[in-house]
Parts: sequence; structure tokens; C-alpha cells
Amino acid sequence: MPNLIIKPQTGSGNSVILQDQAGGAVLTTADSGGANVNIGSSSTFPAGHILQVVQDTLVTAACFTTGQGSWTNIGLELDITPVKTGNKIWIQAVVNVGVETGRDAKARCFRDDTTDILVATGMGGSQVSSFGALGADTDSESHDRVYPLILNYVDSPTIPSTPVAINYKIQLYHATIDDGNTICYNMSYQNTDVPRSARVSSTLIAMELSS
Repeated sequence: MPNLIIKPQTGSGNSVILQDQAGGAVLTTADSGGANVNIGSSSTFPAGHILQVVQDTLVTAACFTTGQGSWTNIGLELDITPVKTGNKIWIQAVVNVGVETGRDAKARCFRDDTTDILVATGMGGSQVSSFGALGADTDSESHDRVYPLILNYVDSPTIPSTPVAINYKIQLYHATIDDGNTICYNMSYQNTDVPRSARVSSTLIAMELSS
């Protein structure tokens, strides 16, 4: 059986265009020899495929003092608008923190200012949910170190039929009983020019997964 060959007229800018019933371009050939494919919101992919990726990287390093039990935004956040209802959002985060010797800190990821996406179960009344926690050593060098708190979680938000942007943000929490302790991000508490100390960045990534 002979091949069926369809090609545009010779000349720059001429293309073969396949359209849907509404007249929208679904596939357009390019001069380079490739093709531009328009993937609409009604397109279907096998479950688990990554449809889009959004990332925020925090390169600013700073410290703040907070009372016990206070959650603080650090400026690491992003918005992602899902393509389709029912899909899931895969969240990855690496948050680098520094604390005073013998102190501690926790981190959480908040969705739309209303929901902690990873709520731990089986906690006592005074315990606090978080995706990462640290308790710094009491040795004299612990305040020169930077500690990574890591999140890897598939979130299942309620996505309306007409999807809207979802906001995810990272917050830090001081859990030591006495007030007035300092938490740092992207730097050690001491911020000393020594090999064990460092300035680093923190990253938050959201990926939409087909359901």
C-alpha cells in the first residue's frame, strides 16, 4: 500500500494545520520540521502523568524572632492553576533553617491560607503538625549549621469544574517553650565564616498529576 503524504506548499511559513470541530488548531507543522501540538483542557492522559510544573526558589537569607507557637511566612510560595478537576498536586519542598544552640523549629505547607496539607495523626493536645522538625544539638557548633526540612507529598485539593489558582506557601514555627527565640532560613543562626556554615537556597515545587 503506498504512503499517504501530506505536506504544505514550499515556502517559509506554510504549514499543514489539523483543526478540531470548532476550528481550533490541534496540530501545526513548523518550518523546522517539527510540529506544534495544542493540548486542550479536555485532553486525557493516563493517571500519574505530569501536566505542568511550577517552582519558587527563595534565595534571600534572613532571621526572625518569634514567640512560642507562632507560624511565620518566609516568602516561599507559589500559585498553580490546575488544568482539570480531580487532578492531584505533587508538592516537593526543601527548606533550609538555622536555629540557636539547643533550640528547635518546625515547618508546614499551607494551601490557600486555610489547610495544612500534611496533618500528622495520633498527636497529643499540645503537639503541632508539621512536615519537618528539628531540635538542634546542645554542642557549641550547632548554631553554625544549616538543617534541611524536606517535604514530598501528593495533595488532593478540591478543584472546581472551572479550575482556579491554588496557593501553596511554607511557614516556619518556633516550638521552644520560652519566647523570643530566633529562627533563620537559608543561613545558620551564627552566620559565621567557617566551613561548616553556609548560605543556601530553599525551593518549593508543585506538579499537577493527571488522575
